[in-house]
Amino acid sequence: MKVVAVERQGNDRRGLVAQVRRRSRTHAVSLADLEVEPDSPLANVVDGYRAWLGLEPAARGGGTDAIEPGAPIELVVLAVKESAASCRTLDGGEPITLRTTGIWKLVPGEIATVRAKKRWRHAGTVYLSGKVESSRLDVVRLGLKPLGLEPRDAEGPRPAFEMKQIIPGADPASDETDPIVEAGALYEVGDPVGARTLLMRELREDLRCVDAHAHLGNHVLEYRAADALRHYEAGLRIGELSLGPGFDGVLPWKWMDNRPFLRCLHGHGLALWKLGRMEEAEATFRRMLRLNPSDQQGARVLLDAVEDRMTYEAFAAAEEEAERGRSDSW
Repeated sequence: MKVVAVERQGNDRRGLVAQVRRRSRTHAVSLADLEVEPDSPLANVVDGYRAWLGLEPAARGGGTDAIEPGAPIELVVLAVKESAASCRTLDGGEPITLRTTGIWKLVPGEIATVRAKKRWRHAGTVYLSGKVESSRLDVVRLGLKPLGLEPRDAEGPRPAFEMKQIIPGADPASDETDPIVEAGALYEVGDPVGARTLLMRELREDLRCVDAHAHLGNHVLEYRAADALRHYEAGLRIGELSLGPGFDGVLPWKWMDNRPFLRCLHGHGLALWKLGRMEEAEATFRRMLRLNPSDQQGARVLLDAVEDRMTYEAFAAAEEEAERGRSDSW
């Protein structure tokens, strides 16, 4: 790449433009977005121009600028859109937008290992294209601050707690500004894309929005149980950061902020059951009863069915038949 000219093209919004020749083609790039090596004669010019515009000096050497084509890089997935994923580097936490095939397979909260193909910057945003080689869930590596755990009045022999809920952009005094409620309403009226977009936006702001993980799992449980399980598990493991090893308290459903974690646990059990992983589903439903003995989610009924080794599909069909019978009786 060679800079052949710097000029003003009459566009005040774009400002100075560098004409960059790569191979036999010339491209116009805003001088403020031009990437140059630290020892390049243009480095001081670009930094001076950025300072004049009120921008920070361009980052060089290390971080996302050190990504080499063909090299693997670990990225924390924050949110997934139609054609790109919002991520951050695992070690430095620098934001990066990933473009790759099969983008829908990525799950917020997981760590993706990407074989870099191309890296570029546009309008201050770093982009990366490449192949996702693997992904894994390792919430300890994410460096998240555990959600608060507030003591509540116990109704039995074990202490009761409420797990603080994170909903970016919500007004605690009004459901009208609750993005989770809004996403649920969109899904109910047949706009799953709009609902998913809202939920992903919440996770991009804060991966600790456990309810967003739960709702994303609900969206795909019936036809992609394995993917639903990953969503539920991400929310579940993030919530567990607050509990620590050996937790023996209760998280009653009546305390509203406990519900996102309990919803993830419920979905986790259903997804395991649907996948035929009976023993794991049984353990999850038993845990639900241990954490919330009052059982507003019906874990006892689910546990009985799993212990009898009834399939998820047979149970769902029986429930549907029972519901039809109740409707007919009216």
